[in-house]
Amino acid sequence: MTPDRPESAPVYLAHSKKDSGIAHALSDHLQSVAALARKHANSLPWATEAEFAGLLHDLGEYGDLFQARLRGEVQGLDTWLETNPGAGLDGIIS
Repeated sequence: MTPDRPESAPVYLAHSKKDSGIAHALSDHLQSVAALARKHANSLPWATEAEFAGLLHDLGEYGDLFQARLRGEVQGLDTWLETNPGAGLDGIIS
């Protein structure tokens, strides 16, 4: 638990423990990436947008299914796109 996160609040993960051996809270990850994005774009007119993009880049990882995958409760999500390239991307990628 962190000082700004109540004990009863759920902790959403940024990645599974097997990647690094430790759990990394998604909110901490997004804030770290946002700070790095702003730092790297600091002298550019779109530094605020870069920071915002850092906050949003993994927003979908708050989804229940993705979190279940990180906890090891579901399998096969990584290989689904490998066996169905372009699935769901019609009209987005030409």
